[in-house]
Amino acid sequence: YQPARLNSRGWDVNDAADQRMLAAAIEPFVQTRWQAAPAIGSIDLSAWLETPQAVCNPANPADTVGTVVALTADGAAVMLACAQAAQPAWAAVTFAQRAAVLEQIADGYEQHAGELLALLIREAGKNRVDAIAEVREAVDFCRYYAQQARDGLDDSAAVATGVQVCISPWNFPLAIFTGQIVAALVAGNAVIAKPADQTPLIAARAVALMHEAGVPADVLGLAPGSGRTIGAALTASPAIAGVCFTGSTATAQQIDRSLAAGNPQATLVAETGGINAMIVDSTALLEASVRDIVQSAFQSAGQRCRRCACCLCRTTSPMSSSRCSPAQPPNSVWVILFIRPSMSVR
Repeated sequence: YQPARLNSRGWDVNDAADQRMLAAAIEPFVQTRWQAAPAIGSIDLSAWLETPQAVCNPANPADTVGTVVALTADGAAVMLACAQAAQPAWAAVTFAQRAAVLEQIADGYEQHAGELLALLIREAGKNRVDAIAEVREAVDFCRYYAQQARDGLDDSAAVATGVQVCISPWNFPLAIFTGQIVAALVAGNAVIAKPADQTPLIAARAVALMHEAGVPADVLGLAPGSGRTIGAALTASPAIAGVCFTGSTATAQQIDRSLAAGNPQATLVAETGGINAMIVDSTALLEASVRDIVQSAFQSAGQRCRRCACCLCRTTSPMSSSRCSPAQPPNSVWVILFIRPSMSVR
């Protein structure tokens, strides 16, 4: 992407030197226990905290990754008031300065890649390949939005709207979490980030790195907790300017109804799941097609909104010749294959 922006750093898991480098980077964090708790600015939120809960490795329940303290619904108003008060000063910062902060976040992610990889593996249950891809995507989000702000936004244009609530999913707890937040921040908005219930520790570490990079503590707050309680309280508040949500279609529709009823001026950006198809015709290279179908359907354990859920294949019949001319195409049939994440690959 040069000269516009740097590409994220990559690792080749098939290269012995990179394998050793990755193992050495992850090793210090294989027994670390992290903490996640609601936080914004210097506000004391102790009156609005739930009982601490253990967070365990989904692939190894005996591995306690850390503890999380959730925010109660009543604490939402406190966090929003703090963010509202801080947002105008952040909006007054130039786009170039905010873009520089996003680039510092990207650099911080790469400097702490070993820790982030360990968190993705232990808290989210990712394999090493998927964890690497996620760290890289998060870094790319930061540099992409920084570049977009520099190239396409003018300080004379008021694009900030206020406080944005960002609600992210568990299947991409660093990349989507980061992308939502930095897009809102670079425009001059304050953010209350509500991570997925299953992955609050990754979110807490990401927010800490964002603060270290220069995002004011009262401009970006972390609100771990249940979607039914803290998520509902945040999205129902008339104090918010918008919601950025990734998750189920049903929840997105519920948020939409909530905003329409109590805060119709607020915006909703929602990315929800879908049924994606792959079309393979009779001219396709079968080895490449099979590889791509398997990767799309089963990588990330099939938990991707863009995963291949069905495949439409065109095959020549056994009686036809594969060397027929275009004017005389072989007899062919279309076969539809529906792919479930629970299917085993052999």
